[in-house]
Parts: sequence; structure tokens; C-alpha cells
Amino acid sequence: MKLLTILRCAFSANIFAADRPNVVILYADDMGVGDVSYGEEYARPLRTATVQNTSAGKFALRQGDWVLIDAPSGSGRTESKSYLQHFGLEDYGKDNPGLLFNLKNDPGQSKNPYAKHPEKVESMRTLLKRYVDGEPCAPNKG
Repeated sequence: MKLLTILRCAFSANIFAADRPNVVILYADDMGVGDVSYGEEYARPLRTATVQNTSAGKFALRQGDWVLIDAPSGSGRTESKSYLQHFGLEDYGKDNPGLLFNLKNDPGQSKNPYAKHPEKVESMRTLLKRYVDGEPCAPNKG
């Protein structure tokens, strides 16, 4: 019903705008995000974490303020020394077991406290493995 209302508004706005191109935005929603945009309250988050995958076999998990990169690097290729210096980043090397960043305290992801938070690493790695193995990272609305 909400989608029909949005489409009606989009079409009627374009009828009165003859000097502008006709543009219709289709809004597909299978996870209830549209419900959130209408201000409905949820008892729990739609997702507890999200998975990113930018290279074959390399996964990252974002959970709250934290991101775990379960690989020696989050980059798909080796970054040049000038790039790392420009952004104040460190080359963690190929023997690095993984990366952990607190995005609230370190949005530039320049400090890797992976070794200082073994419990956080283990809980996030366990959740990441469940998601990679096929568990949905969002609730089933059905």
C-alpha cells in the first residue's frame, strides 16, 4: 500500500512538471526498511551485523561500532607505501591473522587492536562464519 502511495505521488508530480524529464523511482523493500522510513518502531534491530566481501575468500563483519576483517588486509591488492603514508595507515603484513577496528574511536581504521580484544575477535569471527556458512544476517519477514 505504501509503495502505491509513493508511485502515485511520483507520477502525479511528473504530470505537472512538463519542462522536466519524467523520472519514476521504484522502491523495492523485502526487509521492512520502508516500514522504518515511515517511523514504525522495532523491538530489535533489523540486522545485528552485516558482511562485506570485496575479494574472493576475504570477508569482513560490521557489528555496531566494530569491524572485523578476517584476512591479513581489507584491500583487494597491495597498497603503495605512499598511499599508506598519505592516510597514516600501517602495512600489517601477510602474516597478520586479521584486523579489528572500532569505527567510533578510530574512523580512519589506523589502529588495529586485534590482539588486545581476543574475546571480541572470537565472537565476531564465530558470527561471521555462521553467516558465510549460510545463516541469514537479517530476520525472515515471512
